[in-house]
Amino acid sequence: MSDKRATIRPVTLSRLVELTHACQDSKEGSEELATTLDVSHRRARETILEAVRINLLEEDNSRDDPAYTTTYIGGSFLSAIQSEDWSQASQILETHSPHYSTFIDAVESIEHADYATLL
Repeated sequence: MSDKRATIRPVTLSRLVELTHACQDSKEGSEELATTLDVSHRRARETILEAVRINLLEEDNSRDDPAYTTTYIGGSFLSAIQSEDWSQASQILETHSPHYSTFIDAVESIEHADYATLL
C-alpha cells in the first residue's frame, strides 16, 4: 500500500461557494484563483478539480493556464446560497457530488435508525 493519500484533501462548502462566485462573471485561471482565494496554487487546483467534477465550473483549455467559468448548475447553486434556499443548495450537491450524497444518506440512515440497536 502506498504512503500517498488515495484522495485529495476535503474541499469545504465555503471554498466551493467562493470559487464558484469568483468564476461567475469572468474566466479565471488557476493562478488568479489561487490569489483570489488566498491559498496555494496546489490547494486552489484541488478545489477547482472538485468544482469541475461536480459541474459547478467548466474548464476552457484554449490557453496555457486553463480558465474556469461557472456553469448553469454552478449559477443555480450560487443563487440557492444567496437566497438561503438550503434545501435547493443541498439538492444540487446531492445530485452532483457522490461524496455529499453518501454523507446525506449516512445522516438520514442514522436519523431513521432504531437507537436501541445502536447502543
